[in-house]
Amino acid sequence: MQSIAKLPLASLTMVIAGLLFWAAPLLAQVVQLAWDPSTSQDVAGYKIYYKADSSELPLDGVEALEGPSPIDVGNVTAFTLNELPEGSIYYFRATAYDSTGYESSLSNLAFSEWLPAILAPGMNEIVDSSVVLVWSPPPDDLDLTFSLVYGTDPELRTNIKSNKGRLKKDPTFIPTMLIDNLADTSYTANDLYSGITYYWQVVATDGSGQQYTTGISSFVTE
Repeated sequence: MQSIAKLPLASLTMVIAGLLFWAAPLLAQVVQLAWDPSTSQDVAGYKIYYKADSSELPLDGVEALEGPSPIDVGNVTAFTLNELPEGSIYYFRATAYDSTGYESSLSNLAFSEWLPAILAPGMNEIVDSSVVLVWSPPPDDLDLTFSLVYGTDPELRTNIKSNKGRLKKDPTFIPTMLIDNLADTSYTANDLYSGITYYWQVVATDGSGQQYTTGISSFVTE
């Protein structure tokens, strides 16, 4: 019987599923992988190899909730990796293995989109009335501008009518601020009210209009 080690997988595909909260201070992304099954008659399972910010072998990542690379996912052709921190591009390959442990060659390479990561302040960190908001720089091949959104609305809505209605009901409510066309990966927010929870988010935009968005983080003023 032909060894499974000589039967590479046909295709590995990858879909970004969305965002979820990770342990403070970062947010994290969920990545869904799917691949064509091996043509071997003796497939016992598959392994996923991954690594952050480099496709060079070995793919020895450690960030995913499911464990370090490689992850033995069993005899399935789709798998979800959770809690991969933002701010990195993740690279993936898959292998199949048989009942004796022989492993196939690596599949083709798949990779995730880059998503900006909120670096500081941490989630719900106590800050002064002036705070420097910092997010991760993009890869060198991405030419981006940034928009910063912050305010006291947990959903960061920018609708003027809804903000006015909220302001009448809650005098501590501060309308959402939108700061456009930032070239740097930091911004100093001044004259913040004391004892208030602020929420903030960063949207990165490239020349074609493609956007890369962080989750919403928060900080609390003294």
